Amino acid sequence: MDEFTPTQTKFLTPKQFMEARNLTRNTVYEGIKNGTIPSVRISKRKILIPEDALERLLQGHPEE
Repeated sequence: MDEFTPTQTKFLTPKQFMEARNLTRNTVYEGIKNGTIPSVRISKRKILIPEDALERLLQGHPEE
């Protein structure tokens, strides 16, 4: 039987993601809207983005 090892993914708010990656607000929210920046909507007003989302997109592995 295989052992399940959960990974620790860190999440950022859109504002933290913008500041860390030097992106504009419009770029981040448009990416969230069209799906190019992966995100998780926690509630109507709370969105979280995996910390490594931009690196994965730039490497060509957005689905991981």
